[in-house]
Amino acid sequence: MATRRPLAGFLSVLTNAENDFFLKSFERLGVPEATWRNTPPSPVTQAISDAIVGGASGYAGSGQYPEAMTVLLCSEWVYQAWADPVADAQPPQPQYREWIELHATAEFVGFVEWLREETDRACEGLDEERQAGLVELFRKVTELETAFFEDAFRVCE
Repeated sequence: MATRRPLAGFLSVLTNAENDFFLKSFERLGVPEATWRNTPPSPVTQAISDAIVGGASGYAGSGQYPEAMTVLLCSEWVYQAWADPVADAQPPQPQYREWIELHATAEFVGFVEWLREETDRACEGLDEERQAGLVELFRKVTELETAFFEDAFRVCE
């Protein structure tokens, strides 16, 4: 149960506050529901999704706990690393400020710290080959997250 509580809390934020953020942002930006419901994910978004759910053999492959935690840690740590330096920024666009607020909270920072600790715990005692695979998985997800941000910046140009 101890490891499930932080993950359940994360899912709650993901399916409530973060989901609400996206819905409000779509509305503010005038994106019709039919558009956001029916637009297929970009290749990079699909690759991240596949890695998160463990469905792509080249990423999370075995779908076991250390792989799942590695993907989740990488994805969330990227958001924390992005939000920390701009935590006090006051961008004029409300959606930017709200995105920062979701990821620059003490709770989120604490969750990412827990993810680091839990991922380390989950990977203790794994053989060198599996650990090397997890390092490669972390690198690949980092590349995907970078590509995700680069895609978003290109759309905004």
